[in-house]
Amino acid sequence: MKKFILIGILSLIFALSLNSSLQARTEIVDQTCAGFSTSAEFDQWMSYIVAGDQDAASTYATQLFLIGHATIFTKGESVYREDSKIFSGLVKIRRSGDTCGFWIAIEHLE
Repeated sequence: MKKFILIGILSLIFALSLNSSLQARTEIVDQTCAGFSTSAEFDQWMSYIVAGDQDAASTYATQLFLIGHATIFTKGESVYREDSKIFSGLVKIRRSGDTCGFWIAIEHLE
């Protein structure tokens, strides 16, 4: 009986510690930036910017804004970090109360 109680307590401690480590981290947006629903959309937009084709970048972003696949985050906004791609320098964030996350460059977070 004592073994079962001990195992139960250890399981509860493990579950609580696992739950706290899985919670999203709160971050602050350092500068106003655009966020995109998928990292592929972010990469496509960035490819237009790198190529120097501002018209294409603007058109592409506008199309994504109109269908809800892009948004603007403002400087000082509090967000939750949902995911990150370390080697590509991207991070997925979401606003409090929102269920949809958006990919931005990691440099835009404090």
